[in-house]
Amino acid sequence: MAFLPERTYLEETLVNSYDLSNGISAFTSSDISQYITTSLQFVYNGVAGSNIFTIEQSNDNTNWSNLSEEYELPVSTGNLIIDKGSFSGKYIRVNITTVGTGTLSVYLLAKR
Repeated sequence: MAFLPERTYLEETLVNSYDLSNGISAFTSSDISQYITTSLQFVYNGVAGSNIFTIEQSNDNTNWSNLSEEYELPVSTGNLIIDKGSFSGKYIRVNITTVGTGTLSVYLLAKR
């Protein structure tokens, strides 16, 4: 019988109830090098205006590059999940580049 290692899960809050009217921001980064799959969950409330963000990756947690296209939060209240199978960087973060109003929380969900 083959040995199957225990699944390890990570749930980390990258930002909690950020007031988008505070301006642009790059949120806390997280080391994802130990995980096979990674998802980012965006929970937003009362969003209005243009709220655009990018997902960035880094190998040294200092120099960042865009991982994908820009995303825009829909106007209203809701939940958005972005799934990525694997990244080439060791670290990941969310960078808000254009802000309107509302609140935003971002959670990292990963497993190996």
